[in-house]
Amino acid sequence: RAAADGHSCAQCAHPQPAIVPRAEMRLLRRFPPPVAAIAVAVAAVLALPAPAAAVSSTGGPPRCAQPPTLVTSARPPFGAHGACLQPTSSKVGSPTWPAWTGRGICLALGLLVGAATAICSLHGARAVGENIPLYFGQGCFWHVQHDLVRLETQLLRRPASRLTAVAGYAGSPGATAGAGGGVCYHNREGAPDYGKMGFAEAVSVSVPEEKVKDFMQYYFDAAAKTPFGRNDPQDLGSEYRSVIGLPGGLRSPLVADMEAANAGRLKLLDGVGGDADTLMRGEVYVYDSAKFPFFQAELYHQFHDDMLAQYREDYHQFHDDM
Repeated sequence: RAAADGHSCAQCAHPQPAIVPRAEMRLLRRFPPPVAAIAVAVAAVLALPAPAAAVSSTGGPPRCAQPPTLVTSARPPFGAHGACLQPTSSKVGSPTWPAWTGRGICLALGLLVGAATAICSLHGARAVGENIPLYFGQGCFWHVQHDLVRLETQLLRRPASRLTAVAGYAGSPGATAGAGGGVCYHNREGAPDYGKMGFAEAVSVSVPEEKVKDFMQYYFDAAAKTPFGRNDPQDLGSEYRSVIGLPGGLRSPLVADMEAANAGRLKLLDGVGGDADTLMRGEVYVYDSAKFPFFQAELYHQFHDDMLAQYREDYHQFHDDM
C-alpha cells in the first residue's frame, strides 16, 4: 500500500500517548493507583526547594529559582508532549515558608490521595465519564479508522478538534519499538518493520466508559457480517488479525460489556503478542493495552481511503489538520 501511494518510511511511528500524556498520568497507569499516587506525592516533596542561602554580591553558581514548569500545547488533537523550561534568573531569594511545611503538606496530601484511591480500586470504582483508551483491529486499519471516526462524530458528538481515532500498530510480543523507538510500515530501507516485529494493524480511540459497549457492538457486528471471521480476506498474515486492546485485557472489569456485545459470535482469546492470523477462524485476540501498547502509524496512513472505498473530502481534511 505504501508503494502504491508513492510513500516510503521516511519517519517511523512513535508510541501514541493515551488521552492524558503527562508523565504523572503515565505513572498512574503503570502502577496501581494507591502506589502511583503516593509515588507522585513523594516526587513532589523531593522537587520542593530547600531553603537557600543569600547570594553574595560577588555572585555564585546559578541555581533554579523554582521547579521546572511543564508546558503543553494549547489544543493538540492527538496527544501532547511537554517541554521543561528552566527559569532565567540566577538569583534565589529566601523561601517565604519553612521548607518542611511544603514538604509535609505534599506528603500528607499524597497519603490521603493514596488511601482514597485504594478504597476506590477495591470497589472497582471509576470516575463518572472517564475516557477509556481502547484499540481495535481487523484487516486493514484504513476502514477501521473511518468507522471509529464516524462513531466519534455521530455517537459521541465530538467535533473535529476532539477526535481521537488514530491508525497504528499494536500487539507485538516484545511490546517495544525498534531501534530509535520506531515502528514502521513495510519498507525497503531497513527500518523496523511492524510485521516482522509481530504487530497488528489497529486503531486507537478514547471512549467514555458508558459508551464502551457501543464501540464493542460496532466491532463484533462488523466481523459477524462477513463469512471470513474478519474483514479484508484479501489481506493475509498476522498483521491483519482481529485484535482488541483495553486496560487489563481479559481481566478488565469492562470484559462484561465486551462479552455482551459479542453475544458468543466470536471466540475471545488471551493475546500473547505476535499471534497468528484469525482469518476463517472466528477468533479475536484481546490484549492488555498496558502490556501491549499502541504505536501511532505514519502520517500518510491517517484518514486514508480504503482499498475498496473512497471517503468524503471532509474526512480527508482530518489528515491535513493532524
